[in-house]
Amino acid sequence: MIRGPILHLWFIYTLLGLYIFLPLLSRFFTSATLKEKLWILSAWSIGASIMPAFKGFFGFPLIGIDMLYVPIYAGYMLAGAVLHETLQKFVGKKASLLLATVVWLIGLSMTIFLSWWKSIADSKYSMLFMDYNSPTVLISTLGAFAAIYLLPLNRNNNIFSKAPNYIGKQTLGIYLFHMIPLNIIAAIVRDNFLSINPWLYFLVVTFLTFITSVLIVSIIQRIPYLRAICP
Repeated sequence: MIRGPILHLWFIYTLLGLYIFLPLLSRFFTSATLKEKLWILSAWSIGASIMPAFKGFFGFPLIGIDMLYVPIYAGYMLAGAVLHETLQKFVGKKASLLLATVVWLIGLSMTIFLSWWKSIADSKYSMLFMDYNSPTVLISTLGAFAAIYLLPLNRNNNIFSKAPNYIGKQTLGIYLFHMIPLNIIAAIVRDNFLSINPWLYFLVVTFLTFITSVLIVSIIQRIPYLRAICP
């Protein structure tokens, strides 16, 4: 049973803030050179990702300059725009798709392994490498974005071509509802498969949560009035 506010809904306010801030980001993106964009993204990755992770891991800051003011989510938006612009020339190239997939898997593997290792080292569950601004999550996210963008979706009119487009339109609904199946599935897997390999635990829970969330959103979209929740 759900009681009280759900912890992940704060991101809705973040999205509203990003959309309010979007005209400024858009103006910068259209007028800045590639070097300027990369400079800003470099400062963002250091100030909003590497430095917080360093402090969280070692307990003291990397340098004496506070860069926490660097906006986390605006950086992701800018990084996505720069990647989208850059990837145009690599569409249809299998080597580029393979490289992006490898980067995605490396980031994902690092996130899983380091989360498992840090939790054992601290004798408690650690979210350090699973935070939104974690360097490993940053690597995995950008790799996933590039890999999905480079998928040859238009070659065949089949489910494998349509699925990414369909899921892409349901991301908000999936995000809104994913905490419900996540808590249930994680508890079931943990209680019934306690000795499961940590690599498999994260992957199984993530996969089942994602599939269940997609099904929930698909059902809600077919119910009058309720479909307004997941347009």
